[in-house]
Amino acid sequence: MEKTLKHTITLSLVIFFSCLVGAGQTSDELKQRYGSPDDSGRYLVRQGVVLYVTNAKDQRKSEIIIESGDLYVSNSSNIDRDRSSKVMPSEVAQSVLDEILPTERRGKEGIAGAIESGCTILPLLDYEFVTISMSKRCSEQGGGTYRITIRWKNSKDL
Repeated sequence: MEKTLKHTITLSLVIFFSCLVGAGQTSDELKQRYGSPDDSGRYLVRQGVVLYVTNAKDQRKSEIIIESGDLYVSNSSNIDRDRSSKVMPSEVAQSVLDEILPTERRGKEGIAGAIESGCTILPLLDYEFVTISMSKRCSEQGGGTYRITIRWKNSKDL
């Protein structure tokens, strides 16, 4: 009887943690950690770093974008052009990525690669549950990360 109970508890824990593996931050977790989003749905995660979530039809997130920016900034084209030239320090960008989606929640590591064009580097990291793409500036022009996009492969993995 005791052996059966141990197996049942072990199996329950395995199932519980398996469900967590594909899950990223829920909107309640994001609100708890970063406060309420602005009117555009963006969360301020660090000074000068924002995050926003795109939801699938079933209200589960399908994409998270982390980029340099500030809340409460008008959407005028001049500001958008200026924002596109700003980068986050790469260490900060990586820290936010790891905070939002720790490596143990990404699934098995798959293929990784990068495209380089001029002074822009576009790394792509493939995992079992998500694909992570980045846009980075080369070190010759100061380095940094423009944007990180996390895309869930299938919303049922959440």
